[in-house]
Amino acid sequence: MTGVVKILIILFVIGMILSIIYRRIRNELSNLIERYITESIEKDAEISQKNDLLMKEKQEKAKNTHFVKCPHCGGDNILTESIGTCKYCRRQIEYKN
Repeated sequence: MTGVVKILIILFVIGMILSIIYRRIRNELSNLIERYITESIEKDAEISQKNDLLMKEKQEKAKNTHFVKCPHCGGDNILTESIGTCKYCRRQIEYKN
């Protein structure tokens, strides 16, 4: 019986060691997954914020878009600012209210 008891004690100790190792690995994997998800969400939020800013800039430019006929060549131009260049004759044109 003493040989059987020794084997059982050894198996119990090995089982405890394996259990501790398993818990540590599981915790590390859980932390890695949580970190990955957090970083992914942060990146998505940053990209979304940049896209929103770009869309607002484009919308603001669209609000300030003006149709101007070039006084030199008569070409139709669309300006987003008050001063621009004619796309046909390359001369400076200006939007006047």
